[in-house]
This record gives sequence, C-alpha cells and structure tokens, in this order.
Amino acid sequence: MNKLLQNDPAEKDLSRPKRLGHIDYMDDFDDPESQVYFHWWDKIYVGMHDHNHYEIFLITRGNTMHTLNGIQTSLSKGCMMLIRPEDCHTFYPSPNEKQPEISPQHINLSFTVDKMQSICSVFPGLKTFIDQRSSHQCVNLSDSQLDYFLSNAKQINLVQEERRDRKQVVAYITTEMITEALSILYKTNLNMSPQYPVWFNQLIQKLHEPEALSYSMKDIYAMSHYSPPMLLKYFKEYTGETIVSYFTKIKMKFACNLLQTTNFSILEISNRVYFDSISHFNRLFKQYTGFTPSQYKKLKNLEH
Repeated sequence: MNKLLQNDPAEKDLSRPKRLGHIDYMDDFDDPESQVYFHWWDKIYVGMHDHNHYEIFLITRGNTMHTLNGIQTSLSKGCMMLIRPEDCHTFYPSPNEKQPEISPQHINLSFTVDKMQSICSVFPGLKTFIDQRSSHQCVNLSDSQLDYFLSNAKQINLVQEERRDRKQVVAYITTEMITEALSILYKTNLNMSPQYPVWFNQLIQKLHEPEALSYSMKDIYAMSHYSPPMLLKYFKEYTGETIVSYFTKIKMKFACNLLQTTNFSILEISNRVYFDSISHFNRLFKQYTGFTPSQYKKLKNLEH
C-alpha cells in the first residue's frame, strides 16, 4: 500500500480537501496487469489522497469519519461507497473518538478505468450513472449482502501463496465482487425496486425460488395476468433484459453455487438447472462467467 496513505495523526483540520498524495495503480496494485486489486485496511487514519483508478470500499467493522471532495460523513459497518478517479478523500476518527475501542476496518476493491469500461459494456445504463458525479454514492448493505463480500474476501485469504494460478484466482474473485458491488450501488441509487408494480415484484421473487428452475416459458407466462407479448414488453421495460436472459442468469448463479459447494458432476448440475443438453449448458455457462464449468470448479476449489 502506498505510503502516502499513512497520515500523521497530528494533522489538523482533516476535513479540508487538501491533497496529500496521488495513488497510481501501476505502483499500488500487486498485479497491475489484472487491472483489479483487493486488500483489507484497518488503519485509523488515512491521508487525503486521490487515484487514477476506481475504488469501492465497504466498512466491515467499527465507525469512521470520511471526507470526500470536502463533504464529511460518518460511516459505520455495512456502508459501501464508490470513489472515482480524481475524487479526493480521507478517513479519520470522529472528533469525539480520537482513539476508538474498536479500530475501523474496511474491504477495498480497486480497478482501472479500462476495467470499469469493460464492466459497463455489459450493463446498459451503468456508465451514465457512474458519470453523474453528483449522484449519491454511499449505500447501506443488508446483512446478506455484507455476508456475500465477507465470504468472498475469506476465499481470497484462503488462496495459497504457492499456487501457480493464485493471481488468476484472486483476480477472478475480486472482479466478481466488483461487479456485484457496482450492481448494488446502481440499483440502490436509482431506487429501482420500488418502481416495480407489486405483481412484478412477486413474479421476480418466484423466479428466484429453487423450484422455479424447472419452469418453462409457458409456466412463467402463466404466473402473470398479462398476455405473453405484454409480459415480454413489461419485463424488458422494468429490467432492461428479456425473460430468457434474466432467467438464464438465475440458473447460472445457481449452477455456480453448486459447483462451489458440492461434488456433483457437471452433467448432474446441468440436469439440476434443467438443461437438456450439457453442451448448451457449457456454452451458456462460459458466456455468463468467462469460464467453463470445469475451470470454474477448479478456481473455486481454493482449499486444495
């Protein structure tokens, strides 16, 4: 970690956006070629600085004061925030808590401008949101969302140093966390869920239930009171995706979980997510994750 981040505790008026350091990802990232970087941070003070890359941090313990471009906020466990290139920010204790009993800790996910562009190319509307510098950038994670990041951070810690593919594994998990974090920030800040009608929220919830994996398109159409053409129209309008694309992603996430947590064969997992053809399953899985099911299972088998 760049030494410019180490701030002098005696520094006065930490709330002022005075730049103390510039962080270059080429110097800061363990593996700059991967374009992503993960680390834990538990220092009480972090000097005022900016970057030439993006950063997402989420508080996992304690409380901290944070100043971003001159605006002060108090952050606690579960807060997640996006920092853009050239944003100037710092962490420091509350004026009433110079030496907290529990030092704050946060997960830091850093990624290059090129990596952000790559992610934005997959999610329509995300770049527009990111470019709106006035948009609210901080969200409070639910317990399950925080658990997701803590679980993946634990996986990174379990990757053995001597593994030949360690950098690839860490980069993959970090990219997965970054994509999920951006999705949460985007959906929360746009307040997307409340815009859905009650009937549509109920439909989405049903699609995420395990028993829905066996549903055909005919079954899904029957779950609403609209004709298939109207349902397709509303689904595209509300989610920006087709029903097939959305439902396939649900199946792929379920398959990822089975590959990570069970010893089922690829064929059995393909059957459990109701694919008639294993070649079709393999093709869609690689399209969704960037890996074949066998490669994914190997990458996720971090303890061996």
